[in-house]
Amino acid sequence: MRHFIAFLAVISSVLFLYFINKGNQVKTPAAAPHLRVYSYASFTQAWGPGPLLKQKFKEKTGMEIDFIESPDSGVLLQRLKLEGPTLGADMVIGLDQYDLKRALGELQWKKIDFGNLIKEQGLDPQLENEYFVPYDWGILSFIARKGTLPFEPQSLDDLLDPRLRDKIAYEDPRTSSPGLQFLFWVHNQKKSKANDFMKSLFAQAHSFSPSWSQAYGLFQKKQALMVFSYVTSTLYHEIEEKNFDTYFLKFKEPHPVQ
Repeated sequence: MRHFIAFLAVISSVLFLYFINKGNQVKTPAAAPHLRVYSYASFTQAWGPGPLLKQKFKEKTGMEIDFIESPDSGVLLQRLKLEGPTLGADMVIGLDQYDLKRALGELQWKKIDFGNLIKEQGLDPQLENEYFVPYDWGILSFIARKGTLPFEPQSLDDLLDPRLRDKIAYEDPRTSSPGLQFLFWVHNQKKSKANDFMKSLFAQAHSFSPSWSQAYGLFQKKQALMVFSYVTSTLYHEIEEKNFDTYFLKFKEPHPVQ
């Protein structure tokens, strides 16, 4: 009887080891390839186009997209220059016309085979190159809520009105793409007087946030009455939130286009 029990124990051990070894030999299906995309927060977050494009891309190609998020498109180039290949990004989305010039001169890029890509007619020739393709554009202005402003600003000079002191949220041009767009707007319009204008504006402003999302967050929390943003911000509130309280201000100066 003892020999029979010992025999069963040996057989059980052998079968156990066999099935473990067999399990180890089972080939697991290859993981789906991943595409790592470096972009800015308002592109990758739920309110941006990133999540839906990620879903559609996987349905079409079977590939997963991993977003590497930057707080603002103005930080994209800075981080790329600092981290380079260690960032692990396969694609970069979000450089504007100012960062594009620096990117082409300071970093190495892989050429794109545009093939049959259909592009809009009349693209600015400075955007035509072998490494980048324009995918979006937007007009910038100031966004406000109806019935909240002490008066209706209609020019850059109106921003210095004492009644707007501590009322306007701006973006820092050193880290924010909209902030840089605003700075160039001022310099294009004020020329030699631009520096003095910016000094006065700095003392007048509610804040200069490091990113568009932070500045817009101050506006949404009603800590600021106005914010420098895209004119389509009002459309977002209307379409997605059914909120018709916001509007954009039209100045006498030609508005910047990103």
